[in-house]
Amino acid sequence: MFTESYLTSLSPRDLEDSKSTTHSSSCAAASRGSAAHTQPPPLTMPQAQPELKKYLDKRLFVQLNGSRKVIGVLRGYDVFLNIVLDDAVEEKDGGEKVRIGMVVIRGNSVVMLEALERIGGDRQDRG
Repeated sequence: MFTESYLTSLSPRDLEDSKSTTHSSSCAAASRGSAAHTQPPPLTMPQAQPELKKYLDKRLFVQLNGSRKVIGVLRGYDVFLNIVLDDAVEEKDGGEKVRIGMVVIRGNSVVMLEALERIGGDRQDRG
């Protein structure tokens, strides 16, 4: 668990102060031709990436901002959640469906993804 002092030591103001201090001291040291003590780079969290590999080639329901809805087969994605759907159909208000074929959807407009097919494992239910 993080302590309060740890959290306050990584505030944006502290990070900016450390960047400017490190930069100015390293520039001064470089001009003198001697090595200067520099602060270690600030700690950064690893970038989270979408885990959509198990959804590839599966039918998805995608809820977009602005109450838009698209159903299609996931063909590709990237770290920004930009997705490529094939055989896509847009569901309009009132139940009307419009075939739009292959579509690229920008990640920041995706609100929710829902698999319309079974994901993972090919085992069958035994009753």
